[in-house]
Amino acid sequence: MDSVRFPLPEDGYYSVDHVVLPTIQWLDSVKDLDLSYYRNGIYVTDGYQCYIYRSGVLSPVETAEVITVNPEYTTISIASYKVFSIDNLKHCYINLAK
Repeated sequence: MDSVRFPLPEDGYYSVDHVVLPTIQWLDSVKDLDLSYYRNGIYVTDGYQCYIYRSGVLSPVETAEVITVNPEYTTISIASYKVFSIDNLKHCYINLAK
């Protein structure tokens, strides 16, 4: 399982959107199947660049486009989380307790 840590500049309430795209290798393994379910777009990534697959052609797209697309009937998976960070407050308390 991959994980990513983001340093937060200050404590507070944050919204985190987790966007997942299948890989180009996945597309290569399924492109001969019926992909009509993904009628609003087949988006994939190589880990660096995002692409859209249309009419047998793989074209690069900007990340900004991917995050604005309605993920329904696409290969885009989005999960949104709300978090409240008190990390700085915790460190302050530990320093006071010492």
